[in-house]
Amino acid sequence: MTEGNMRYMSCAILLAGMLTGACANAVEQERFTMKEGEAQTGTRLKRENAVSSLPFDKSYRELSAEQQRKVKSAYANMAEDDEPPFPEKGLAGLFSALQKVHAKVPVRGKLDLEAEVDAEGKVVNVLIYESPDEWVTKVMAAALATTKFKPALCHGQPCAQNFPFLVNMTIRY
Repeated sequence: MTEGNMRYMSCAILLAGMLTGACANAVEQERFTMKEGEAQTGTRLKRENAVSSLPFDKSYRELSAEQQRKVKSAYANMAEDDEPPFPEKGLAGLFSALQKVHAKVPVRGKLDLEAEVDAEGKVVNVLIYESPDEWVTKVMAAALATTKFKPALCHGQPCAQNFPFLVNMTIRY
């Protein structure tokens, strides 16, 4: 992806000591959440760990037409029959990995990675633009590198293209 291309940002907010990334216009968007694995001591309620305008558990094909447009709109010059790469099983695996690493290393800051996905859906390289912590970078780069992707489609044919993974990590007390 070139400097001039728009970068896809998964609008995700992870609360309760997890990651957070805010989208300015998220108020009017659909809202999907991931909850923590176990409730905090003293309550049975599981807090939301992530909030997104995209469902975490859906593949690209399972997204609604509007959700697919949201994903595609972040890629410059994408034709009608083009599709970006997307994790085969949805975003949940990546966000689950991030939740686990952030529970162990509660840091604040932007995590900005990009997976270079080949025409077969395999990650051939992970680019690192920014990260709040070296260990978080290593774990999330490995998570991206081992994720199987639906390859991008260029004029209906599988092609290589990058998949950006951008979140802001915060800590909520």
